[in-house]
Amino acid sequence: MSQNPTLYCLMVCNKIGFYLSVVHGILLKRMSVEFSIDEFGLIWLIGANNIVVAEVNKLELNYEKILPEFVKNEFARE
Repeated sequence: MSQNPTLYCLMVCNKIGFYLSVVHGILLKRMSVEFSIDEFGLIWLIGANNIVVAEVNKLELNYEKILPEFVKNEFARE
């Protein structure tokens, strides 16, 4: 977090997009976000606006690209 704050903020935004696509079937296309760094060096997401999303049919999602590696490995063991 402290070594590369920009990359950390990008990771947080990607996690939000991943959650929306897997759980809700919504594709996050664009959003404006605002982060803040407190006195301890922690980075906080404090606001998001201008959010553009699109609904995605869950049957059309390519789960090979969406599922994390550890989940794919669990399916491979079965």
